[in-house]
Amino acid sequence: MKSGYKIPKRVREREPERPKKIPNNHNDRGESFSINDFDALKRLIQLIQQLKSTGSPTIENLGQMRTQLAYVSFVAMSSTLRDRSHILGREGLPALIRDSFPHDIRTDAQALENRWSKGDFDSDLLRGLKFIYTFKDNKRSTWMGLDKDYPFAMSPAYFGDHPASESKSSIANGQWWPYQRCAVRDGVHGEVERGIFGTEGVGAYSIVMSHGYAADVDNGETIAYCGTMGKGPGKPTANTQKMVQSFE
Repeated sequence: MKSGYKIPKRVREREPERPKKIPNNHNDRGESFSINDFDALKRLIQLIQQLKSTGSPTIENLGQMRTQLAYVSFVAMSSTLRDRSHILGREGLPALIRDSFPHDIRTDAQALENRWSKGDFDSDLLRGLKFIYTFKDNKRSTWMGLDKDYPFAMSPAYFGDHPASESKSSIANGQWWPYQRCAVRDGVHGEVERGIFGTEGVGAYSIVMSHGYAADVDNGETIAYCGTMGKGPGKPTANTQKMVQSFE
């Protein structure tokens, strides 16, 4: 062996990234967060500033923004990560909402800002729901119900925006939900299966259109909605009557 030749050290397989400990603004215990999540939020802020500086972003630029927005919606958010990343600062999500970006981008940014600003950090699409098991005749049935202990559940009984007495709403115009129960969880609708939700003597607060009814037509600014008949001849169901009352 030649004099002075150093045997290279064995390259070990890279260990999984460990969460970084930083002081918590609210206590001395410290709170962990992933560096990857922090970098993802900073990358989003960087993209926002880049798009603002170009004046006329390309389709590719907007595609990158949509991808990054979708990615950060699943980070392990916490109050410390939110505050240290400045994602809700002037150059973060609010810049997307203020400026003339495409509607879908502004909607996604608004939904995230609404949730994170009030401390709703759970990224699970089915948050606030739980699986319920019932047994009958030695057969088990499974269905998805609402978790009564979910702290961010919103009342669906309102017209227009949520009343001021409610905590900040998570709803943005144009938002989507994977299941109708998720919409109920966020106070968008009040029925887990029925299409009309309302109160007798007040009217219908919300309706859900279904592809199963050919008469239901979405015209953008207006819709054609088909109610259902009740048991009596020529008498609509109670919920349909609530919808008619709101229309009148």
